[in-house]
Amino acid sequence: MACQTLPEMATINQQQADHFLNKVHALQQSPMQQDSLQSRFFEARLAFKSFELWPNYYLPEAVKKVNGPVLPKVDEHDANRKTLHPTGFQVVEEYLFPFHPADSSIVREKINELYSYAQGLCRQAKYIQFTEAHFFQAFREQILTYTALGLSNFDSPVAKHSHQEMIASLEGVKPYLHHFHLQSTTIYYINALQRALRIDGYSSYHLIKKYFIPLERSLNNLRKTNQVKALSFNQMMPPWEQSLFKLQQFNPHYFSLHPLKRKIPASAELGEQLFFDPQLSGNGQRSCASCHQTNHAFASTKARDLAIGQQKPLPRNTPSLNYAAFQSLQFWDGRAGKLEDQIRQVISNPEEMNSSLAMVSEKLNTQASYQKYFEEAFGPTPSISPLQIQTALADYIRSIPVGQSAFDQMLFSKLPDNPQVAHGFDLFMGKAQCGTCHFFPLFNGTVPPHFTETETEVLGITATENFREPTLDPDAGKYHLYQADLHLFAFKTPTVRNSALTAPYMHNGAFSSLEKVLEFYDAGGGAGLGLNIPHQTLPADSLHLSQNEKDALIAFLAALNDQPAEQQGLIPFVTMEAEQD
Repeated sequence: MACQTLPEMATINQQQADHFLNKVHALQQSPMQQDSLQSRFFEARLAFKSFELWPNYYLPEAVKKVNGPVLPKVDEHDANRKTLHPTGFQVVEEYLFPFHPADSSIVREKINELYSYAQGLCRQAKYIQFTEAHFFQAFREQILTYTALGLSNFDSPVAKHSHQEMIASLEGVKPYLHHFHLQSTTIYYINALQRALRIDGYSSYHLIKKYFIPLERSLNNLRKTNQVKALSFNQMMPPWEQSLFKLQQFNPHYFSLHPLKRKIPASAELGEQLFFDPQLSGNGQRSCASCHQTNHAFASTKARDLAIGQQKPLPRNTPSLNYAAFQSLQFWDGRAGKLEDQIRQVISNPEEMNSSLAMVSEKLNTQASYQKYFEEAFGPTPSISPLQIQTALADYIRSIPVGQSAFDQMLFSKLPDNPQVAHGFDLFMGKAQCGTCHFFPLFNGTVPPHFTETETEVLGITATENFREPTLDPDAGKYHLYQADLHLFAFKTPTVRNSALTAPYMHNGAFSSLEKVLEFYDAGGGAGLGLNIPHQTLPADSLHLSQNEKDALIAFLAALNDQPAEQQGLIPFVTMEAEQD
């Protein structure tokens, strides 16, 4: 029954699509008056949210045309680096809150554009395959979307209507649940969550802990009660028997090449030996660990490490390798898409390791101990190959433990709540706007729920932390890859997990402390400091954070440090929470 297309679900979807389209049409017919435009816009957004479950799952690219981020993007596959301009609700929202009559013509144009894309989305939605298994997968992904994007107002950045819109989205899910036996527990959690979302200023931390985590657990139990087999496919999200919010079960191999058959634990253990072995460098004096220090979350304590065998600094700060497996871009400028490719480039870079995989392979092939270790990991082989070296090192990086912070323990009641940390998380997702780029729960730039894209941002990083007399750091960042103006000064958004261990900060190591990082963001980045940054993606307005709020944010960031369980007096997660409804 799990693979059967269900007519009743198709009917519900069609009714929701028709309602959505009618509301967008009503917005299209609105007089150019602020009250009418805002009211009809809000009704259209709520109608879209009640309809979004299936389109978000099956038609994410079409949804972006209707409800995507407002920032323009570069078509990196186009030879001319064509600019893709944003469309949809968020574009219209910027013109309506507040509305200026002088903008009437462009507002009409943007609403007409929205209606056209809404029609296209609804046409495509008619051909969706409605099955029980896909419903459960779609709703599970939607729960992650609520927590990662909804709580941060990611798609309602101006009007800040996300709580009301999540209520509407959850209401749109309820009709589908009536298809299943014993659905009352799941609906109970939805109702409870909706009541909490109606409370102005309700803590995001407590929404996740008290409502979203139990809701996902009840959804899994409902799936099992109805004997619906979980879909099996390559994804970063953890399997159903583990919570969405337990990072130990996220798939670190999602972005890997999968080039070789191997025993992954043995490969990772071999990779660890290679990581600390200076034979990988041309002069035999530098290992990966020389710069990526394990007691600093695999980052460096220097602003910029020195070039190998020289006294001049490298162009950029050494980034942390923690959570590097969970991003589609490697290096600060994103020039590598896989860890394996990053490893190749670092080893061959004349200023970093000044060697080559072929040279390393030649060295290791003369050593019986390494021949034995490679055979244990990869099976019998005539010789140690460059690809095996890349794979072993990448497997080691992917094996670095994740999700073992105090914050993670708090979410699952392994540690008591810390009010300052919880408040810091609420600020992170709210007033401070950090969560709109550093997405929960990985807190990096890899966008949930599909985790296919890692974002870069233009922040206008200064050359020093002297913000009274700021000067722009000259590093053009991603611009070097595509020569696209939108990429000028763009850099990858890394995770802030373990950030309390990885000072100094930013691609140039210019900021010595988290306090200076917050000061920079509070000011509105480079543009907020008065620099000319034409395509800055960070809002240039001041956040107006108080000192107590900054202290809470830093307390939260410190609570994201991954520490060995024995150091915290804690037991690593082994319980299958979904089994404990």
